[in-house]
Amino acid sequence: VCSSDLSNNGQIETVAFLRNNNITIYDQTGNFAWESNEVYGGSRLFFEVPYIEENNRRKTTRYYLAQRIHVTDIDGDGLNEIIVLKNKDAASLLSRVKAFKEGRIDCLSYDDIGVQLKWQTRNIAGYISDYVIGDLDNDGTNESVLSTVAKNKSVLGKGKSYIVTCRPVKE
Repeated sequence: VCSSDLSNNGQIETVAFLRNNNITIYDQTGNFAWESNEVYGGSRLFFEVPYIEENNRRKTTRYYLAQRIHVTDIDGDGLNEIIVLKNKDAASLLSRVKAFKEGRIDCLSYDDIGVQLKWQTRNIAGYISDYVIGDLDNDGTNESVLSTVAKNKSVLGKGKSYIVTCRPVKE
């Protein structure tokens, strides 16, 4: 969840992930303003809540944590953008385990009509676990840095983690 002047009109809107990983935007008064048709985010982090079924069997429900949403003027044009991850699901043999085959960062702009894609990074193989936005090399331009876990060849094998700096590839 992130609250900021998304539409750059002096009003504070709130952008958040729904449980299905669609993005939704609420206006300053908390009224629904917009919802994405696309799925964004995608996390492998979860917590489990135990419960007991009617037949006294112990079970757990997994609740996956949402990825971060950044709202910032990443390109220095004086207008705020929504920066969000988009991890793409991979088919998983284990229904309770999330798997992702690739991911990227999307930069979206919002106005009263809706959201449009400003740019995106190239697809990165594996799962993007987190990212930050900032001027890392002090050149006056914000960069995005992400942590990624490369795909495993085996379901039970360990993945390799990388830190990657990305710039937009589609504008």
